[in-house]
Amino acid sequence: MNIQSTIPNYTGPKTTASEYNPKAAKYLKPANKVLVKGWMHTDIKGKENIPESGGHMICFNHESMSDASLVQSLTDGDYRFIAAKEQFVGPVGKAMKALGAIPVDRDKPAREVIDVSTSLMNEGTGIAIAPEGGIRADGRINSFKEGPAKMALESDCETMIPVVLDYSPHPMSADNKLGTYLAAGAVAVGGLAAAFVGGPTAQAISGAVTGALAGAAIGGSAGFMMSKKAGMAKFGDAAKAAGLGAVALGVGGGFGAEALGSHAPYLLAPLSVVGGATALAGAKMFNERKDAKVIAGEGIPVEPYRQMEDQQAARKQLTRDLRTRMMELHQEIRPDIEYDFSADPIDGGGDFGGDPGNWDEMSNQEKVTHLVARQLRLETDEVKPDSSFTELGADSLDTVEMVIAMEKAFEVKIPQDVVAQLQTVDDVVKYVEEHSPKAE
Repeated sequence: MNIQSTIPNYTGPKTTASEYNPKAAKYLKPANKVLVKGWMHTDIKGKENIPESGGHMICFNHESMSDASLVQSLTDGDYRFIAAKEQFVGPVGKAMKALGAIPVDRDKPAREVIDVSTSLMNEGTGIAIAPEGGIRADGRINSFKEGPAKMALESDCETMIPVVLDYSPHPMSADNKLGTYLAAGAVAVGGLAAAFVGGPTAQAISGAVTGALAGAAIGGSAGFMMSKKAGMAKFGDAAKAAGLGAVALGVGGGFGAEALGSHAPYLLAPLSVVGGATALAGAKMFNERKDAKVIAGEGIPVEPYRQMEDQQAARKQLTRDLRTRMMELHQEIRPDIEYDFSADPIDGGGDFGGDPGNWDEMSNQEKVTHLVARQLRLETDEVKPDSSFTELGADSLDTVEMVIAMEKAFEVKIPQDVVAQLQTVDDVVKYVEEHSPKAE
C-alpha cells in the first residue's frame, strides 16, 4: 500500500515495506549506540537473551520516543521496527528507512503491515514491536494488542523476546556538579582573559570557541521556537539551526576578534559570558540525562502455541503469557509497582470466532456493531452508527483485524483501497449490504 503522507519532510518508504540498506546500517547501528550513550545513562541486563540472527520478535513496552533507539542499541542483529509514519521525518526518517523500519499509516491501515512482518520472519529476519500499540507514559505495563501474537503464530517466528524499559531522572552527584561549574567557569574566564590580556592569536581562538558555543545556543533556541514541526522533527530543526549558529558565530568571532584589534574585548567579553553559560547548560544536561534501565528476558518459544488446535485461544494465551512475563520483569526494576496478574491482558478481541446465540436474527448494523465492539473490547452501546474508528480508539492493527473479521463473517473481500474509505461503522454496514452475499 502506498503511504499517502501529508507530513512535511516525510523521508520514509513510499509503501508499507522494509527497505533495509545494509551498507548504511553498518554505520548507523554503531552511531545509534553512541547517541544512546550520550542521551541517557543505561543499565542493561539480559542482552544475551536477544539472538543475533533468526526470525525472532522483540516485544518492548512503549514509554517514550527514545524506545526504538534504545532497543536497537541492544543488539547487532537485524531487527526491523514497526513504527508510525509520523516518525519518518528528515534525517531521522532516512536513518529509520535505511535500518528497515516498516511505516504504519494509522489513517489508512493496511493488511500489508502483517504480511510484510510475517514474510520477514519467514525469511529469518527479526521484528521489533510494542504490543501496547502506542506510547503509554504512565510508567506501567498496560494492556496489549493481539496483533504481535497473531503475526508470530502466522509466521515462522521462533520466539517472542520480552524487553522492559524504565526511565527515571538522574540527579547530579556533588563531584559532577563541581566539574560542571569548573568547566563552565574555565570557558568564561578563559575567554575573558584572552579578551583583555591575550595576544591576537589567543583572541582569535577565544572568539572562535566562545562564538561557536554562543552561536549553538542562540541558533538552537531560535530553531526550536520557530519550527512548525513536532516531535523529533522539531528537535532536528533545532539541531540544524544550532549547527549553523555555531559555524556562523564561530567564524565571525574568530575573524572579528582579529579584525577589531584593540577593540576585540568589546566582542569577546559578551561571547565569553554567553559561551560560559552555554557550556554550563550543556554540561548540566549531559550529567543529568535520564537513567534508562533495561531487562531482556528469555524468549518465549512460539511453536507450542502454534500446535494448539484453537488458534484464537492460542493467540490470547500467548499474549497473556508475554504480558505476564513483561510485568514480572518490570517489577524487578520497579518493585514499587503492583500488577493484577489475573486481569484481562488484551486490548482487542481478535478475529470473528463464531456467532453469538442470536446471530441469524441480528441486523447487519447489529452484526457490524458486535464485531467492532468485540475487537475493541467495548460495550455494544458505546459503538454508534456514526462512530469513527479513530474515536473508538482503534489503531492500525485493530483496524486490520476488524477488516479480516468482517470478511470472514460476511464472506466478502474488502479491497485495500476501500479500507481507507471506511471511516465509520455506518460506512462498513453500507459496504457489506452492497457487496456481501450474506448481508440481510
